[in-house]
Amino acid sequence: MKRFGLFLLAVVMVAGMAGCGGSGDDFSPSLSNMAGVYTVTKMTNTEGGVTTNLVPPSLSGTITLTSTGTYTLVVAFQGKGEPLKIEGTYAIVDSTIVLVESNTSGPITDDGRKFSVTGTKGDLTVTLEFSRS
Repeated sequence: MKRFGLFLLAVVMVAGMAGCGGSGDDFSPSLSNMAGVYTVTKMTNTEGGVTTNLVPPSLSGTITLTSTGTYTLVVAFQGKGEPLKIEGTYAIVDSTIVLVESNTSGPITDDGRKFSVTGTKGDLTVTLEFSRS
C-alpha cells in the first residue's frame, strides 16, 4: 500500500500524459463549471499485467478544482499513515482534464459530474476516478 501512495505522488509529479474522451453533446466543460469538490471513487493500479482496484473504505480522498485553474488533491489509504496532499494547476482541453504539472489527463463524463486521470511510469499505470460530491 505504501508503494501505491509513493507512486501516486510520482504520477502527479512526473507521469506521462494519457487519456481522451468526451461528455454529453450539450455540456462544454470549462474552469468555471468544473469548479467544485470531487470524491475519489476508485483507484486502479496495473503493474506487470496485474490489476488491483482500491475503493472506499480502503481508499479515500477528494480533489478540489477552483474556477481559477488550481487544484488540491488529498488521498488517504486506510491504516497507512498521513494522507497524501498534492496541489497544482489544471486545464480543460476539449472534454479532457489535464493536471498540468504531472501531465496526467483523462476524460470528463456525465456532464462534468465525473472524470478520471491516468498516469504511467515504466510498467506501472495508475488511474484515479472522481465524482462530484
